[in-house]
Amino acid sequence: MVMIYIVSKEGRPCVLGGVSIDSPIGPDGHSDADVLIHALMDAMLGAAGMRDIGYYFPPEDDAFKGISSRLLLEKVVQLLKDSNFWNLQCRYHGHCRSSQIEASY
Repeated sequence: MVMIYIVSKEGRPCVLGGVSIDSPIGPDGHSDADVLIHALMDAMLGAAGMRDIGYYFPPEDDAFKGISSRLLLEKVVQLLKDSNFWNLQCRYHGHCRSSQIEASY
């Protein structure tokens, strides 16, 4: 199980599950801070007995500053394939509640 606590910041883009959400606030983070994709990546890595995403994409590394989490997900998928863990299954259930975020799709 992956638990997420989101720290939001005014003026940050809000990207959830790879979808841009029109919002005055967004999750604060080093990458695009897409918490849905980050939770999925951590769940996939954990299911394979591997380290968390902070190990593979450290926040101190400027190469990942502002990067799309979709690109990080592609890298995680490749890590799993290279480790022969591609046939694993993950389930994700998310709950988001905010008066400042409206569905845009």
